[in-house]
Amino acid sequence: MKSLKSIQELIAEKLNAGIPYLSNLLKPEVYYNQYLDGASSILVSLLQTHLRSNGNGWDTAKWMDDCLITAFGLTDKELSLGGIAIWGKGRTTEQWTEPFSLRWH
Repeated sequence: MKSLKSIQELIAEKLNAGIPYLSNLLKPEVYYNQYLDGASSILVSLLQTHLRSNGNGWDTAKWMDDCLITAFGLTDKELSLGGIAIWGKGRTTEQWTEPFSLRWH
């Protein structure tokens, strides 16, 4: 679990770095990826690793292309992210999307 905590801290750092930009936006954004400096890359790696190691029948030929972050929250007690995951199937161009949400305490 130590490596998971390190990933959470890294995501929190990316979010903290982006919050000043987010607070100065004049209108809500649809996707926050550009303000969160690579958080989506870290997030898809975390999700894919979790699914492959969880033993829940995840097809190892599936992969995550990216995600679009549409919601986030960061408090002293919780980090939450939400958005749209972009999935793919190995050796094909087939892709699909699904919503996701994550919370860390």
